[in-house]
Amino acid sequence: MKLAEFWEEVDEEVSRDGGLSLGNLKLVRTGITNELGEILVGTDARDGRHVLFPMEGTSRERKDDSTRGVRIEVKELFKSDGTKDTFCDVSCRIPDFNSLFSMVAEDMVEVVSGGDARDAYDQCVNVLDRWRELLDEPSDKTLSKNELAGLLGELWVVRKLADHDSAPLTTWSGPEGAKHDFTSATIDLEIKTSTRQNDRIIQIQSLDQLTSNSDEFYLQYLKIHPSGDDGTSVPELIGELVEKGVERAAIYKKLTKLGYRPEHEEAYRRVKFEVRESLVFRADDPEFPRLTESHFSAGRPECVRDITYKVDLDCAENDSLSDGDVDVIYSRLANQ
Repeated sequence: MKLAEFWEEVDEEVSRDGGLSLGNLKLVRTGITNELGEILVGTDARDGRHVLFPMEGTSRERKDDSTRGVRIEVKELFKSDGTKDTFCDVSCRIPDFNSLFSMVAEDMVEVVSGGDARDAYDQCVNVLDRWRELLDEPSDKTLSKNELAGLLGELWVVRKLADHDSAPLTTWSGPEGAKHDFTSATIDLEIKTSTRQNDRIIQIQSLDQLTSNSDEFYLQYLKIHPSGDDGTSVPELIGELVEKGVERAAIYKKLTKLGYRPEHEEAYRRVKFEVRESLVFRADDPEFPRLTESHFSAGRPECVRDITYKVDLDCAENDSLSDGDVDVIYSRLANQ
C-alpha cells in the first residue's frame, strides 16, 4: 500500500471526491476501511498532504502539533448535504517532508485499519511517537556513493539476520557507536565493504578495530560493484526488511545515526550495487592477518597517535568459512 500513489491521483482530480469538503481539501478514496468508514487522502490549497481517519463524533478538542512538520487533529468534515462526520486529520506541514510523511502515514493506516476505529487519534499519536526523533532532526546532507556502499553492506547482513529472526536490529550495534557493526552476548561481527574489483584489500582504521572481548569475533568481507537496473539500492533493501516484518521506524532510527535521511531516497534509489563476493573469517584466529597493540612489545612509540593499515585478504582466502558455517553464525547472532 503506497499512499504516495493516491496523492498523485489527488493532483489530477478537478472536482472534490464524493461531495466531501473540509476547507480547501481535495479528497480521494483509498478503498481502505475501518469499522466506521473509509480512510481518505487529500491535499490542501498549499499542496499539503492529509490523511483522514473516520472517528466517532466528539466535542472534545484534540490536537498534537508538537512534532516538526506533522499535525494530528480531530475535525468535523461537512458533506454536501449539510451533514457532518468526524475525522482524525493527519497532515504534513512541510513539503520537503512528503516522502517521510508518506511512511509515517502508511504505518498509521496499517494500525488504524486493523484496530478500534474509535481510538484513531490515540493510535495515530502512538505511531507518530516512533517517528518524532527522526522528524525533529532534519538534515540536508546527502551520503556519497562510497557511504551508500558501506551502508548497503551492513543492511545486506541485517537482511541475512532477518531470515532467522524478525527483530534483527537488536544486534546491529554500529549505528549506536559500538566498536563493531554487530554485537551479541558471545559474538562480534565486523563488516568490511569494498568496491575494489581487482583485489581483496581492506582498510583497518585502528589497532583495536580487529580486536574483541567476545567469545567469537568474525570479519565479513563484501565485494560490491556499482550496477544498473539489475542491482540493489539501499532504499530497496530497507523495503525488503519491512516486508520481512522489521519495524520501519526502528530501521530509520538506526539509519539516521549513520547520516541516512529518507528525504533523499529518490536520489538514493538511482545508486545501485551488486554484491559479487562475500567471505567471512574468524578474525580472532592467531593466524589471521592483523595488527593490534600486542604487536608492540615495548608499547606503541611515544607521540604516535593513530595507526591505520591495510590487510590483503587474499592471504587468508583459504581460511574463509563455508556458507553453512556462516548461516549458523547468522542464526546464533540473530537469536542471542
